[in-house]
Amino acid sequence: VYSDLPTEYDGVSEIMPIDGAHIYASGSGLERGATAIVSLVAESGEVILVADSKTEGSGFMNIDADFPDDLAVGDYDLTLEATDGDGTVHNLQIEVTVTADARASFPNGANSYQSEDKITLKEVTVEWLFEDLLPALLLLISVLGVLYFTIIIRNSKDDYDTGDYDTGVYDTDAFDTKGYNANVATQTTTQGPTTQGPTTP
Repeated sequence: VYSDLPTEYDGVSEIMPIDGAHIYASGSGLERGATAIVSLVAESGEVILVADSKTEGSGFMNIDADFPDDLAVGDYDLTLEATDGDGTVHNLQIEVTVTADARASFPNGANSYQSEDKITLKEVTVEWLFEDLLPALLLLISVLGVLYFTIIIRNSKDDYDTGDYDTGVYDTDAFDTKGYNANVATQTTTQGPTTQGPTTP
C-alpha cells in the first residue's frame, strides 16, 4: 500500500491517510487467464472486493487500485489471492486498522512479498505454440530479414563508393568531343605531277 500523501511512523505502525492511499499488487509465473483478487476481510468475516485482474498470457499480473474510503472503523486483513502455473493458490496478507480520523494503520508494515525460485517444465500445447513460440519466431525472422537486407545494401554501397569513377581515373575531359578532335593530328599530303619515261622491255 502506498500513498500520495506523507506517511507517519509511530514506532510500531506505518500510518497514512486513507484519502490518497493506493493498493498495488503484481506477480509473475502465474496461471494464464486466472483471476488475481485483492480484497479486505473484516473481523466479522465480511469480504470487501477491492480489485481483480486477469493474468496475461505471459503469466504476469498487475493491479493498481484506490484504497476504499468508506470503511468502518476496525481491523481488516488486506489480502491478495493468485494462482501460479502449477495450480497452487498463493495468499498474501497485510494487517490494517482503520481509525476514526480516516487513517489506515499498518502494524506489520504496508508491504508484503513472496518469492519462489524454481524451474518448471511445461507440457507443449497448441496454445503455447501459437501464443508464445509463433510470435517469437516471427519476431526473430523479421530481425534476421532486416539484418540481411541491411548488409546487402551496405555492401552494394561500399562497392559503389570504391569504384574507379570516384577516384578520378575516368576524367570526363578526356571524352570531350572538341578536346578529342583538337588533339587529332591532321595531315595533308600534296603530290605534284610525275613524269615517267618510256620503258625498255
